[in-house]
Amino acid sequence: MEKEFYDKLVKEVFTEQNEKELTDVINLVEGISPKVIVEIGMKSGGTLNFWRHLVSSDGLVVGIDSQNDIKWDVSTDSRVKIIIGNSLDYRTYQNFLAALGGKEIDFLFIDGGHMYHEAKSDFYTYGWYVKKGGLIAIHDTHLDSVGEPRGAVKQFWQEVKDRSGRKWEVVYDEKVNTGMGVVRLG
Repeated sequence: MEKEFYDKLVKEVFTEQNEKELTDVINLVEGISPKVIVEIGMKSGGTLNFWRHLVSSDGLVVGIDSQNDIKWDVSTDSRVKIIIGNSLDYRTYQNFLAALGGKEIDFLFIDGGHMYHEAKSDFYTYGWYVKKGGLIAIHDTHLDSVGEPRGAVKQFWQEVKDRSGRKWEVVYDEKVNTGMGVVRLG
């Protein structure tokens, strides 16, 4: 993504992501020419706004969050599907499957609940639909606390790194601000 366009998107919608982390992940995602991107924990829709500019004209971007606080008009982009609900709830999962329509995910961005079981559930439940060669990014991998049990996502990310190998490879592990980790499915 060109810097000028990146800066334009940042001005359009606020994102809480660290610029270096976000830029690095955008570059990784662009490198796989994604058609389907799913974000868990879209909050105000800042990163979701970036993802929709990375998919093709026939692509799909699915955002999942327990609240709809998106700061831009989602209805202007038919490629974007919003699911309001907790990612751990079965109804949300069913809505996700319906939105996905049998497609495989190229990039899954996990930035939802920050408790250990939430991060783990999102990774394994939704990660099941990421295609071989696809990417899964987890945000807050180096964060020690934001009102949740100390280091919960950090602990899960360490487990992912410890288990990487034939099934997936760690392609990005950066401790800038709160941290971002990315794995590529093998």
